[in-house]
Amino acid sequence: MSYILYALCILYGTYGIAFCSKLCFVTYKEERERRLKIRREYEIIGRLPTTNIRTHDLRDYNSRLETIIEEDITSV
Repeated sequence: MSYILYALCILYGTYGIAFCSKLCFVTYKEERERRLKIRREYEIIGRLPTTNIRTHDLRDYNSRLETIIEEDITSV
């Protein structure tokens, strides 16, 4: 009787490990696809000749951001 219980526990443990492994794999794959989609969008934006959008590489840590000058709405 105890051998059947041990076998069921082993099967349940194997199922749990397989389920968690598959869950981690699917989560990793979805995150990777999301990052690749964003990278493709940046590449498309970078290739457009008429845009005024400039993208910087993420490795450019020491760059300074340009100052954004806000327009005064009350004087219009």
